[in-house]
Amino acid sequence: MLSPRSIPVLAPPLDREVISAMLARTGPWARTPGELCIAASDHYDRILPRWAPAAENDLCQALAGALGEESGPIAAPAWSRPGYREALPRHFSEILWLEPAAGQLDPGVDEIEEAIKAGAKAILHAPIVGNCGTLPAIQLLCREAGVLLALDARASVGSRIHEQGPEDFGDLLLVPCDGEPTPSLLSGAVLFGCRARVSFQPRPRTTLRRSLPMALRLIAHTLRYEPRIRSLWSGPVKSASAPHMDAEKTPRWVFAAAQARLFQSKQRWAQRARHVRSLHLHCSHLPGSSSIDDESGALTAGAAYPLLVADAELVSRKLQSLGVQCVPGLAGWLAPKGMRGRRAQKIAAEAIFLPLHPFYRPEDMGFLSEAVRKAVLRSGGGVPDAPAPALEPLPSHSGHEESDEQPLLRVVNGGAS
Repeated sequence: MLSPRSIPVLAPPLDREVISAMLARTGPWARTPGELCIAASDHYDRILPRWAPAAENDLCQALAGALGEESGPIAAPAWSRPGYREALPRHFSEILWLEPAAGQLDPGVDEIEEAIKAGAKAILHAPIVGNCGTLPAIQLLCREAGVLLALDARASVGSRIHEQGPEDFGDLLLVPCDGEPTPSLLSGAVLFGCRARVSFQPRPRTTLRRSLPMALRLIAHTLRYEPRIRSLWSGPVKSASAPHMDAEKTPRWVFAAAQARLFQSKQRWAQRARHVRSLHLHCSHLPGSSSIDDESGALTAGAAYPLLVADAELVSRKLQSLGVQCVPGLAGWLAPKGMRGRRAQKIAAEAIFLPLHPFYRPEDMGFLSEAVRKAVLRSGGGVPDAPAPALEPLPSHSGHEESDEQPLLRVVNGGAS
């Protein structure tokens, strides 16, 4: 029996153009991390690119190096990408945790202004849903205060605010090497603004014994994540992450594949933006849930579509049973328990992230919207699964032991009867 139709977490990593770039022996295709950084510099129109194999740690290290011996805390979101959980304490001894803005998932101008008044010397901003509407005001505030702004735009790349993207902001900028806000083929990223010299490494030599299994694994992941072919997949039901490859052991064709995806990114961003508008139209009116509005003049086209529900864990389970896998690990706790604000706790308990892929067809969007509607309604507005309460008659208060009137009912714990 074929497995039911589903919407996977990740987008297929391969397509026709990517495969053509992988097989090409000549042409303007990157074959090393340094060449890929140069291609990213031309694409994002930024200077001083550097390959960052450990993205979160490299950004924190570059920020610490830019501050130098200047003492003072830095400000970071209390609820953001979980990769910073180890990187931040490794490089900074004092951290101010930023609360999400009212009605948003990321810190806003007011929260960052409070951190600057508290003495923050640098701001680490990592939008997790692609909303970059506050970036112009945040950058202006940091420049006026003389505070460094480090921006992790991996999840928000493709979003727009008045014809500008997140790649136009930040003293230090971290962007995906293939232009995709979803997990990429390479675990590393491109870091802009760091004055460390780009190392042009020699082209890695990989044997067929090492390269062929990687290619076969990549094809298998493409077949697994493609909704049109997934009905034939009989592998594990649990969601799996895309295979990350170490740059030192990665075949040359993987860098060419990343550059080909980078060239396609603008078309993919436009398709994601259309999907965001469609989901907002279908999900904003659901009872027991609320979608997040963009700033005026902003357009979100990031890694996922956020939805606030009364019980995120319950709705995620309902969606998975219906064939839609929510994006895991997009945001997680960073602040210690004693420093977690109420607003961040509330957001963490209510936010789910619907997968956004550029290849959705109209019927795919209809399937996803209907699954979200069913999951939210079946969750009862976020009430956890529990047996239906049993009912028993209340004693009559009319003074007559025997009465033909319908007895009153009361709820009794212990299950349905």
